[in-house]
Amino acid sequence: MSRTLFITILITLCLSSCNTTTDEEQIKAVYKGYAQAIANKQGMEATKYLDSYTIEFFGRLLDCIKYCDSVALASEEFYPKFATLLARNLMHKDKIHSIQNGEQLYATFVNLGLVDNDNEMMSLNISHLNIDTDLAIATMVDSNADTSYAKLYFIKQDDEWKFGMIYLLKSISEFLESEYKAKGVSDIDFINAAILMGTGHTMSKNSWQSLSDHPDNSMEKSLINSSINIPDKDTAAAE
Repeated sequence: MSRTLFITILITLCLSSCNTTTDEEQIKAVYKGYAQAIANKQGMEATKYLDSYTIEFFGRLLDCIKYCDSVALASEEFYPKFATLLARNLMHKDKIHSIQNGEQLYATFVNLGLVDNDNEMMSLNISHLNIDTDLAIATMVDSNADTSYAKLYFIKQDDEWKFGMIYLLKSISEFLESEYKAKGVSDIDFINAAILMGTGHTMSKNSWQSLSDHPDNSMEKSLINSSINIPDKDTAAAE
């Protein structure tokens, strides 16, 4: 082997080694990138960091926002019901119909300031990171690491770590549900109060009506299921 070829191979190996980042570094970079995009209200940039489960859920949520009637909406879980009614009160139906998929819906929510509007994620760090193959669990902590907040999940998909927002969404939904039950109010009263606070007006009477018929006329609106489905550990790690 010539001296020149040996040096070339050595440099290549060195560069390859220097460019290698650990799983922990990659996960922290995902969190930082996502938090920064949310803070800047850069919706499409934020979606680059999301896992496929979150995007798929928001695709089903978009169907509910467009096509759920009062019967279907009444049977939905708390968060899909809340998000549907909020979207119908915040956006004109033409704007809603211009949204084509879950990725665009999430980006729209970010741009409207509906995701971490207080930019809390930017002031927090992730710690206590537990990585198990393709699934990682971390805890949000303050700068002194003495106050813990919600747990965050990250999933490796196509060899890239992604933020599993769907897990956090499930926790938020369960927390809000426990809040209105503790106050002794109905979910609708709770949602109406939130809409009044966010928009300055009470919920429109048309909020419970579908915006249009589903393009698949054979599909009943009551069959639209926008439940928050959480993949188990084995499922998440296998994909």
